[in-house]
Parts: sequence; C-alpha cells; structure tokens
Amino acid sequence: FKSIIEDIKNITGNNNPKLRTHNNVIADHMRAICFMIADGITPSNEGRGYVLRRIIRRALRHGYTMGMREPFLYMLVKSVKNAMGLCFPELHHFEIPTTEVLKNEEESFMKTIENGMNILNDELSKTGTSSTFPADVAYKLYDTYGFPLDLTEDILKNYGKSINNKEFERISQEHKEKSKNAWAGTGDSFTEKVWYDIKETLPDIEFLRNTNSLDATILAIIKNGEIVETVSQSDEPVYIITDKTPFYAEAGGQVGHTGHIFQTHNNVAEVIDTKKKIGIHYHKCIVKKGVIISKKPAKLEINAEKRLASARNHTCAHMLQKSLREILGNHVSQKGSLVTPERLRFDFIHSGTIDKHQIQMVEKMVNDNIEKGLIVHTEVLPLEEAMSSGAMALFGEKYPEHVRVVTIGDDWSKELCGGEHVHNTMQIKWFKIMGVSSIGSGIKRIEAITGNQIITYLEAEICKFSEKIVEQQTTIKNLNAKNQEVCPIQKTDANEEMLENGVKFTTISLKNIEHKEIMSFIDKQKTNDCKKAVLVINETNDRCSLFLYTNLNNVNAVDVMRKTAETVEIQIRCGGRNDFAQAGGILPQNAENFIKILKSTIKSF
Repeated sequence: FKSIIEDIKNITGNNNPKLRTHNNVIADHMRAICFMIADGITPSNEGRGYVLRRIIRRALRHGYTMGMREPFLYMLVKSVKNAMGLCFPELHHFEIPTTEVLKNEEESFMKTIENGMNILNDELSKTGTSSTFPADVAYKLYDTYGFPLDLTEDILKNYGKSINNKEFERISQEHKEKSKNAWAGTGDSFTEKVWYDIKETLPDIEFLRNTNSLDATILAIIKNGEIVETVSQSDEPVYIITDKTPFYAEAGGQVGHTGHIFQTHNNVAEVIDTKKKIGIHYHKCIVKKGVIISKKPAKLEINAEKRLASARNHTCAHMLQKSLREILGNHVSQKGSLVTPERLRFDFIHSGTIDKHQIQMVEKMVNDNIEKGLIVHTEVLPLEEAMSSGAMALFGEKYPEHVRVVTIGDDWSKELCGGEHVHNTMQIKWFKIMGVSSIGSGIKRIEAITGNQIITYLEAEICKFSEKIVEQQTTIKNLNAKNQEVCPIQKTDANEEMLENGVKFTTISLKNIEHKEIMSFIDKQKTNDCKKAVLVINETNDRCSLFLYTNLNNVNAVDVMRKTAETVEIQIRCGGRNDFAQAGGILPQNAENFIKILKSTIKSF
C-alpha cells in the first residue's frame, strides 16, 4: 500500500501524521473498489453493487473530512494497477472502465453531499445552543438523500452536537416495519403453503426442449391458492402442472413459452406463460373452452412461431455480446438481458460512449456471421471443464455441477446457457439495433430486433414515411395557395414568345400591384438558365408603370426603354441600369403599341 498512500498524499495534500488513518482507509478501500469493478461489479442500490457503493462513499467521506470537495478517487486507479496489477491482471484490462465508473459515481455522490450539506446547515441554524441534533432530520438525510450517518456525526462534532442514537434506531426500525407491511401481500401467490405442500407429492417434471408438442398427464391444478380437480372456462388464471412439458420456463432473461393445453377440441386452456417456482415447472393458463381435469391426459402444443422468434433473439444476444467485445473491448460483460419473441434487450458493462460508427460495426459483424450460416450446437459438460474450454459465464450466477454450453460456429462464441437457440444462424435472417442507452453507472443497454420483426418494423417506417410525404404535400399545397394570395403576380397568365437567336420574351400585365411585389418578382427572374427579356406593365390610376429585365449581354434595358419611347413618340420618365429599367407615364391605351415596338427594339439591339 505504500506507493498508493504516497499518491493519496500527493493528490490530497495531506501530510499531517494525525490524519494518516484517512490515507490508510482510502488506500485499503481503493483496492477493494478496483478489484470489484474489474470483476464486473458496478455501483447500484442492491446486492454486491450496493456493497461497492458503500465502500466508495466511505472512502469519499474520509476524503471529505480532509477537505476534498472534488472527485479524486478515480485518479488512484492507476496507482492500484501499478501496485497490484501483476497479481491481478484484470486491473490492466479494466483500467479505463474502472476509472470512468468511479468518476461517475464520485460526481453523483458529490452532488448528494452538496444537497445534504445545505439541509444540514439549515437545520443546524435552527438548533441554536442545543447539543442534540434531531434524529428524524438525521434519518431523513440518510434515508431520503443518501447522506451517510457517520458523515453527519463527523460534521456535528465540529459544532459540539450529537445525535440521539437510540432515537435514530427507533425511527429506523419504525420505517423498516412500515416498508415490510407495505411489501407484504404484494407478491405472487406462489409462496403460499400449497406450493410447498404439493412439491412433496410431485415427481421430477421432465422438460423436453426439442419438440413443439407432446402428450402428457396433468398432475395438479392450482387456482386461488388451492388444489382443485377441475377448472372451467374463465378469465381467472390457473396454474397447471404436467409430468412432462416442451414449454421452456422463464430463465436466463428469456421469457417462458406460450401455447395451448388440449384435453379435447372442446376443452382447451391457453398457456400465457411458463415459469419455475421452488423447483416446480408450471404453466400459467386461462381456460378458453370447456373444462380441464386433473389426473387426465392432455396434449401440450407450443406456439412454434413465437418459439422460433425467441430462439432467434436469444442466439443473437450471444452474437451481440461477442461482437461488442470485439469492437469495444474485452471488458464488455453481460449485466442482464431480456429475450422475448418480439425483441431482445442486452445490458452490459461499458462506461465510455458508443458512437454511431461503432454501433454500425457491431450490427455488421452480427449480420455477417448470420449470413455465414454458422452451426449452433449445445453440449452438457462438467462446470470446471466448460469453464476451462473458454465458455463465458454470467458473473455472480450460481451454476450446477453440470452445465449446458452453447457454441456458435467454430468456437466463435461460447457461453453457458440453458435457453432456446436456433440450429443455424441463417434462421435468424437479419439483426437490427434499435437503440443504445445508459441505464446506470457504467452500464449500457442495447435493444434490438431480428428476423421478421425487422420486416414489420420497416413496413411501419415506410407507412410513417408515406404519411409524412402526404402531410408535406398537403402543407406545400396550402402554402402555395397562401403564396398565391400573398403574391398575386403568380396568378397572372404571362404571355411568352420566342424571338430570334433563342431569346424568350415574356410580357405580364397587372393592375394595382404594389411596387415591392413587382421587384420581388423581377428578382426571381434573375437566372442564367436561358436568354430572356421580361416586361412587366402595372396599371395604376389610369397610368402604366413599366419594368424591363434582360440578361442579354448586348442589350441595355434603359436604352431599350428610351429608344422605344422615341419610336412611339411618347414622353416617359425612365431610369435604372443595364439589366433592369423602370419607366412611368404611359397611358393604358398606348401600352399595346409600346410592347410591339419594344420587341422590335430588342431585336435591333
């Protein structure tokens, strides 16, 4: 620990011999923190994750006591790796994820301390000269805000105050009882005594995974917590236990199979779920027709389409984990999963960001291996032999002496798994990642679909896209209608003709149009797509205004206007530039002749 302690001193600036205990505690806790995270544990509010969170927060409390107000533990990950990485190589492999997970947790807890300190200071101002701090406030800080009790006590010592520990324990116990009472009765009825009683009378239930249907005998029916001999058609769920079954019971993230139990065509129960409880493999059913009778034969049939869909998704979950490890690194390991006929969800350890390119690479790797048609084969091996063969296991899971190993291809992916899988990756057809999210400190979640679900998804997307196109077309139509109202020039029929040398001559006659609208229209004509001349005549108060635009190199618009006026022997006011001229003062009855001469003038130019 010596080198780690020296690094702590350098970071915290704590060289005071009286505070050496803090350095020692932080060094010891950092070892536990780094080893735990490298072993696949992440901070959470339950189980081993909660143990890790408490260790981190206790180390931070010692740092806080020394005056540290910013995250600093993450800086010590390298120190632990350098000191202990030779004995525990995972410290090298997981240095970056450990650093990021720890930093995120520190930042979160620093916010907790900041909020707690504000509340603590407010309450301290209310206690005045009293030497006792309210136990209910201390409990609220601990229970609601996550503010550690020992940190509260340390701060109170500086003010000569303390908490009544007996009162604190009484409040704590009171809250525990309330929580227990609120929880009681909310669970499933499976824990009722009847399930334990019936277990003693049941033989071992045989699970046959390689068939979609079989004949069996109903051993027991449970309804409303009681064993019954018959159940009639009803919407109430009943639990049917048979001596053998092809139905997979929910486990390993994969949901249970659905299907039907027939005693005759007129006596049918729909299996809406299959599960295991206290070792009993059971079918949760709704009786759809007639009566189901215990101790009688029955035919069990799985929904084969949903079974195959679940198998596709489960195999893809294995392929996804393998691809993630290839693209993101070997630190990736499963933290949880959900496999249904509709989709798969995969939670895994990865504290860094995942960019769009990496997701595309992962998706491509899975699809490439689907296309290869890799054989998926299973075998049951002793646990030790399976692990030594390189099979991946779920961290923290308890496995029996003999385990089922699922291998995809020539050892491309090898995992311990009791779930349903395809026989060849080509059965999966396609794989599509739907989204990536962060669900906790250093934990990412990928949701994906496979097979025909992708076709359904694409059809829905095409439908949405088509609806958007129709919606946008309607919007454009409405905007055009409004535009016609706002810009009346567009409603006017233009007179177009072709002059010599491919010049398009356009004449537009208007009445009482605002000047700015005409100028806006002229601006829109300024394109080089063809040789053109545009004449706009706007009649207002028995006089006409003339606007001429041309993009012809050898034609000066102002000269054309003036030359035309001279030819028809009328007086006009004219101005502008080479490509645009504006004139006024023409009587409407002279406009037609003016246009005729203007065209000739343009030709002469």
